Amino acid sequence: MLLWITLAACTSSEPQEMTAPPPAADERAKGERAGKDRTDRTDRTDRTDRTDRTDRTDRTDRTDRTDRESGARAKPQGEGCVAGVHAAPGWSGEYPEPVVDVVESFEIKGRADACDRLPTVPCQVAAGLYHPWAEGEMAFATIRSIERYRVLETRRIGPNEVTKGSIITLLRPLSEGFCVYEIDGEEVEAECPDVMAKPDSPPPLKEVSRGAVEPRQMVQVSCVDGAKAWLQIDEAFFERPEVRKGRVTGMGEIAGGEG
Repeated sequence: MLLWITLAACTSSEPQEMTAPPPAADERAKGERAGKDRTDRTDRTDRTDRTDRTDRTDRTDRTDRTDRESGARAKPQGEGCVAGVHAAPGWSGEYPEPVVDVVESFEIKGRADACDRLPTVPCQVAAGLYHPWAEGEMAFATIRSIERYRVLETRRIGPNEVTKGSIITLLRPLSEGFCVYEIDGEEVEAECPDVMAKPDSPPPLKEVSRGAVEPRQMVQVSCVDGAKAWLQIDEAFFERPEVRKGRVTGMGEIAGGEG
């Protein structure tokens, strides 16, 4: 009988108090959560970095493509430019015009500097095609008045945060609705003013000044004697009997004039 009572006491059915999980389990859970947080932050940082790199690559690709299309092989000296006039490298547009087809060599006076007011360099121009997509040693420039704009509201222009009231300078258009501005002494690529303005929204920029110089397209040629000269390509240039207009036949492709 004494043995039975002892066993019953040892197998009592009273509920036992639940104990907390060992501290090691809590620490493991905290560590797992912290590791997940670090992974999430790393993923967000990686995505941001990839986006930033993509944006920079897109801007670089667009600039490089524009340079190739416009013939910006070398910057014009621009030393002869007066205040308010800018010598932009290349010819603007995705399909730059015109194509110059020199069918017979001729002599003309060119400019030593793309911005020189008067031509003073005698040059025997060789026959051939002259265009940003043509083969040969040549450079291209567009002489134009700069445009100044006041920023009406603080906003981002390209990579720069530009404050309200700042004055920025439009130097030249590129292609695909983008322009090159000068902001705080640096050249910045961003949307052109007409593209930047959105329907049903206040204009972001206000033009404050624009020079009177109409855009002039220039090409620097290698003369027959090896000298270099900048030639102004305009309608008067095509009135010469040795020159006719060629044709753009496709992206990166040109041909001589017909007839």
